[in-house]
Amino acid sequence: MTQEIYLATWDHKHGLDHSIHKSHEGAFAQLIQWAREALEEWGSAGDYVDYTDKELISNWPKISGETEFMWVEDYKLND
Repeated sequence: MTQEIYLATWDHKHGLDHSIHKSHEGAFAQLIQWAREALEEWGSAGDYVDYTDKELISNWPKISGETEFMWVEDYKLND
């Protein structure tokens, strides 16, 4: 039986953050959490309040000045 896991990754100036999930939706939700928290730290949350979650992640490189990237990868687990 083959199962899938989903790896959320945030590539930023301090390195890579990873989070493993059972669903793509769960991994994507992690990206959203990271992005929304980072916006607040940068003081720019208000500039992107109207962005949907998908727009926020797809525009993340632009928002971060092409210094940060976020993505979800899926992996198959084999018995």
